[in-house]
Amino acid sequence: MCLFDFGYPIAFWQVRNNEFINLDDDLYVTDNSHIQQGIALKGILWALTAIHFGHRHPMTWLSHMLDYNLYGLNPSGHHITNLLFHVANSLLIFLLFQRMTGHSGEAAL
Repeated sequence: MCLFDFGYPIAFWQVRNNEFINLDDDLYVTDNSHIQQGIALKGILWALTAIHFGHRHPMTWLSHMLDYNLYGLNPSGHHITNLLFHVANSLLIFLLFQRMTGHSGEAAL
């Protein structure tokens, strides 16, 4: 089966039906008061300066804040946003490799 077959990307669309899980979604979203304030100056400053759960990743926090503004605690929206980020990153990596190699097949592999 080729990676670019029509059904391959659609296989991941089912993430929209998943719930939040108790691995770390509570720490990052469902029980995080900073995230649940949404995009606001106080939250942005926290995201840019915080070392939370041993990590400093402001773009993750800002993304979660925006997701909360858009979807609240509806996990479907959060998962679809995450899927779109992964698709965009995969395409960027493919384009980078294509440019480096000059060949689409090698880049896809």
